[in-house]
Amino acid sequence: MSDPNYNDDGFAAPSQPGSDDDVPEAVALFSRAVLLVSTNRLALAEAVLLEVLALEPDFAFAHAYLSICVVKDPRRSAEALSEAQLGVHLSPDEPFMHFALAHVHYAGGRIDEALESIETAIALNPDDGEYFGYRALCHLSKQNWDQALESAMIGLRLKPDDERCWAARLAALESTARLDEIAPVATEALRLNPNSVPAHVSLGTAMLHQGDFRAAQKSLAEALRLAPHLHPARRAMIRALHMENSAYRWNHLMITQIARWAEQHQRRQLSLWRQTSFLFFPVLLLIHWILTPVFNLWLRVHPFGRFLLTNSEKRAVNLLVTVWLGAGLLTIISSLVNRQWWPLALGAVMGLGLTIVLSVPNHCSVYWIRVVGHLIACVFVALFVMVHWALFFGLIRYDLLAAYFVGLLFYWLLAQPMMATRGK
Repeated sequence: MSDPNYNDDGFAAPSQPGSDDDVPEAVALFSRAVLLVSTNRLALAEAVLLEVLALEPDFAFAHAYLSICVVKDPRRSAEALSEAQLGVHLSPDEPFMHFALAHVHYAGGRIDEALESIETAIALNPDDGEYFGYRALCHLSKQNWDQALESAMIGLRLKPDDERCWAARLAALESTARLDEIAPVATEALRLNPNSVPAHVSLGTAMLHQGDFRAAQKSLAEALRLAPHLHPARRAMIRALHMENSAYRWNHLMITQIARWAEQHQRRQLSLWRQTSFLFFPVLLLIHWILTPVFNLWLRVHPFGRFLLTNSEKRAVNLLVTVWLGAGLLTIISSLVNRQWWPLALGAVMGLGLTIVLSVPNHCSVYWIRVVGHLIACVFVALFVMVHWALFFGLIRYDLLAAYFVGLLFYWLLAQPMMATRGK
């Protein structure tokens, strides 16, 4: 935003930070601290605010702003809460105090307390659009989509250029699957603020849903220019690059369509012939598990895509390439030793299995499940090596082959719960 008193957290400086009883030097230092907060130089702002409080210990606004600086460090959450509560105690009728307390509660994951504090701020000053934007943010966290949208709309009527209100409105529209409304809303948000990261991400997502992958990449690239490490933008850009490939796009669209039919089936609104499509879902899922690491390998050498992958994804691609090369070399040698082509076919089929086994752990969010997945992958790699080592001597180890493919079947049944499990 163009307002110099606006920072990344959406905090504006109070119009009258001091009273007649405040020390003039403290007020001057406080104004400097507010400027530092607005430019996100929180460590310097904290030092100046401590000077302010040394001169004027009961300066409520200084305590509130100090809580904003401190809450950035999760290890100092208790200190941030104490400062915010002290600000409220010193000036209970000042809405900004409750606004700062709501921010501290929200940062600590106490959404109900944050909502209560922001409601108090709104009751004290119902004409501040930023407060409604923060209330919308709290409702989003509680998945109260309609209430979030309502709060965002009220905030935009009061302050048409409030970035948090626009972001909350777009998030609520996306969460309620009102995808046709996202593009015009995002376009309007960008007209008011061309550097709005949430609007660029939402517009890119909307273009992605509409099948305009180049337009999606353009919007998402702008979002990443403004916020290079923004995870949702990186994920959406990866998907936009993947979707340009017809094989990946067909697989993704089929999985999405079957998921929609499954939802309709739960409401008993699905015809019998569409219910038969559920039989193909496991096959499509297997194809997806194979295609994803393959296209991540393509991104690894893509001039732009290589900056999108996380370090863990890059390591996963490197590991996969290493296993592919080793498996391919073993397969070729065993085929040459036996002077037959079928070891090549066997190696290709087993290699696809290795691709699935190696890709599943990278989709698991729980650490110990990832570790177990990697250990299981090591077992499959060992089975692959033992099968082809036996082929060097003209032996076909049917017991190892049975263990490999039966194990692969059980692993496929286990993989979906592994990936679906979320940590507490």
